[in-house]
Amino acid sequence: MAGPRGHFKRGASGAEKWGNCPGSIEAEEGIEDHTTFFAAEGTAFHEWAADCLELGLEPEDLYGLKVKVQSGWIEDEDGNPVFVSAAEIDEETGDIIPPEMLPDHYEFVFDESFGKHMRGGLARIWELVGDGQLFVETEVDISPWVGKGGFSTADVTIVNVALRRLILWDWKYGVGYGVSPIENWQLMIYLLGAWNTFARAMFEAEGIEPEDIEVVLIIAQPRNSDGGGEWSTTMDKVLEWGEFIRERADASYEIDAPRIPGEKQCRWCKAKPYCREHSDWLLKMAQLSFEELEFEMETDIAPPLPNVHVLTAEQRAFIHRNEKLFRDWLSEIQRSLLIDFMRGDETPGLKVVEGNKGHRAWIKGSEKEVKRALIKRLGRKAFAPRKLITPTQAEDLLGKKEYANLTSYVSQADGKPALVSESHSRPAMERLIDKFDNLDAIESEEE
Repeated sequence: MAGPRGHFKRGASGAEKWGNCPGSIEAEEGIEDHTTFFAAEGTAFHEWAADCLELGLEPEDLYGLKVKVQSGWIEDEDGNPVFVSAAEIDEETGDIIPPEMLPDHYEFVFDESFGKHMRGGLARIWELVGDGQLFVETEVDISPWVGKGGFSTADVTIVNVALRRLILWDWKYGVGYGVSPIENWQLMIYLLGAWNTFARAMFEAEGIEPEDIEVVLIIAQPRNSDGGGEWSTTMDKVLEWGEFIRERADASYEIDAPRIPGEKQCRWCKAKPYCREHSDWLLKMAQLSFEELEFEMETDIAPPLPNVHVLTAEQRAFIHRNEKLFRDWLSEIQRSLLIDFMRGDETPGLKVVEGNKGHRAWIKGSEKEVKRALIKRLGRKAFAPRKLITPTQAEDLLGKKEYANLTSYVSQADGKPALVSESHSRPAMERLIDKFDNLDAIESEEE
């Protein structure tokens, strides 16, 4: 059974957290980790991708292969198994799933969906390898930059001494957030570790200096069109940045290191529900304060939120950009209150009740008996009418090339206006003021 890989506290995956908020490591101390379904899914994807690269397999060779990923059981002081986790939300019903009802592991089966999302990346990696050397799931030593015992595991590293090129490839299977490789802290730490562990000796043997080595950072995020891509720099620039990250790591070792909230550092921080600085930061953006909340709590009246138009453009844009951060904050409060109630701690004015029951389904193995009984009572009504599959389902089954022959039969509404980051790949829509400018230009030409 596979389990979550061990993580050094100042490892690459959390660099933007502890690098931007030195106090986050101390804040998370004692908060048990737990692998969510989505993190476990990513772990399974990584393991299968590594199998393909190390054994020279195609995705089709893995169809039907199963893997189990541990979720988060620990032992208490008496040696009894205890599941330590925040509660999760049932996506279908919206109900809270208590920690004790969550599984001790997740099981995944490699199917066409996993294969589809992996195939293009594998082909690209082999294309990049060429005459170079390939390193897969390699533990790298990052201690010179983050402290004694520092390590991380790099997904894929390609060293091509002849081309003077060092490539760091990172798989991202998540669909929630698009991740860019541009000046990506996590990838640059992996790269520093690869340089320290094996790459430096390979280039130095040929007398090649860091400034003459091209570094390429690549993120493959097949399920999120806003994520992924390639970014190039040079090894000497990465080493310069390494001095900066060493300073940030040193700051995190200080007693009572400052907690500095922000978009990137708070997103994955386990201490969010308990961090006063994080909460205060969000409240300020909504023009609220703890003092106001404390006054309102005495009367048990919710504080009035400020009128949207009172907020500055910067505040409104910030809140929109970080909508999920606000939602996650509220969800974490809900989860922490649930755990408090289950443990017998105070939850003033609140209690936990049984939520809505889940979707009904026939018990496996009873299908024949159910079918016989329903046909006897309902006849043909016992079966749902056949439905034509949707265009999306057709494209998944046929593939893009064959599906293209059917596009003349497909209608699709125009996309609604959506607010996204300025760095988004799609071009901005024409604004009303720009349209008037164009009209003025046309009129001028006619005159």
